[in-house]
Amino acid sequence: MKKVVRLTESDLEKIVRRVLSEQRIEDRGKPTAGAKATFNLANTFESGQYKLIDSAELSKVETAIESFLKKYPKSKITSTIKAGESKVPNPKGFEKEGSLAQARANEVEKYFGSKFPNLRFGETDVVIGTTPWDVNKGKDHPDYKKEQFFTITVDASGQPIQPNVRIVPNPTYAMDASGIVRFVGFTDGTMFIFNRNDSTQEQFLEQFNKSPEFNSFRDNRIKLTQTCNRYQTMCEPVTYDKTKYIPVNSQNVFNQLMDKVKSEELVFPTGVQGQSL
Repeated sequence: MKKVVRLTESDLEKIVRRVLSEQRIEDRGKPTAGAKATFNLANTFESGQYKLIDSAELSKVETAIESFLKKYPKSKITSTIKAGESKVPNPKGFEKEGSLAQARANEVEKYFGSKFPNLRFGETDVVIGTTPWDVNKGKDHPDYKKEQFFTITVDASGQPIQPNVRIVPNPTYAMDASGIVRFVGFTDGTMFIFNRNDSTQEQFLEQFNKSPEFNSFRDNRIKLTQTCNRYQTMCEPVTYDKTKYIPVNSQNVFNQLMDKVKSEELVFPTGVQGQSL
């Protein structure tokens, strides 16, 4: 005889939440399939100059890098610049061999670093050409042009971001759809509520909003919510038992709420180097 198990909507929600949580934990530490892509930037510099040309060619490369990065949103991204410099004499200020190529690399790092904050650049690989300078050939000779290359390689084959960051609880601080009930939840699963249709609770809500601790409490919750919205896999919603919601309908309960507000320390997710996100 088959055993029939009937699940409520709440039961299904808990199961899905648990599976997703376990999946996130299992995924941490596993490498992600990534790839490398190399982009040519040789045509984005004037001869003898290190400043990038704001051209269709530069925009094309920027669009290509953006498209590549979107394919690997969870991978650790590293970038390598390879800059070629021929024996053609450099302009004034760049007499030292390799200095022009390095100046170009610095400009590329500055430009694309501002466009794609997740890019991390290693040391520039400057390659000096071997063709001796011949004034009769001129600076535009093919022998020199081929040695004046410039590429940026984006590598998305590293570990995903998740392995080295902590998953943090994201507590509740919100109103219901009607705007009548205010929810104030904490990371330990405690949930206080204010119902505006109840005059006593409405008075305590006003007192709560005017308390000196409220601004800091509210700002920290908003900041954590914004961070969790951006880095969803690093945050877990706190589970609350609806049968144990605590109405703030007495001075004693209000005092309990304020004690929790004063003692609460929210935990924020951090990046692979411990940096704030």
